[in-house]
Amino acid sequence: MIKRCDDNTIYNRCSKEKPKYCSDGKLIDKCSLCGCDESKDCKEEMTLDAETLELVKKQLSSIPDTSGEPKVDVAAIKFYHGKGCATCNKTGYKGRVGAYEIIVRDGELEQSILKGILSEYDMRALAQKQGMVTMAQDGLLKAIEGLTTVEEVKRIVGIS
Repeated sequence: MIKRCDDNTIYNRCSKEKPKYCSDGKLIDKCSLCGCDESKDCKEEMTLDAETLELVKKQLSSIPDTSGEPKVDVAAIKFYHGKGCATCNKTGYKGRVGAYEIIVRDGELEQSILKGILSEYDMRALAQKQGMVTMAQDGLLKAIEGLTTVEEVKRIVGIS
């Protein structure tokens, strides 16, 4: 499995040396939308139901400004799904894509861990302060790019 670290280098999970700033994520199984050259008509735009759209907007609008991700215009976002073609065996999906969240182990986090006073909520607050994008947010950003669907992100990672 290949993933990117926060310095945008590629990190191979099979490597013996794991950088301290990379974390494992979830592999969204069979979720990469078919974008084959043979059938450009396989991927098509779709509309989300009102409830799902509100959940998506809530998640995307809560991406920290310090994350390095460009601000998403939630009013103009488009989502896609695969219709199916010969290349993807009529499923609309081909391959896999990962959803990750990465937290940098900096001095503030290190001190909190060593003091033993760090709860899950405190760690999440520190991570957001650093600009961490959650797995759900990362999956939704990939859905906007047309790499996967919101349904797969909901199924694998969960959106709340």
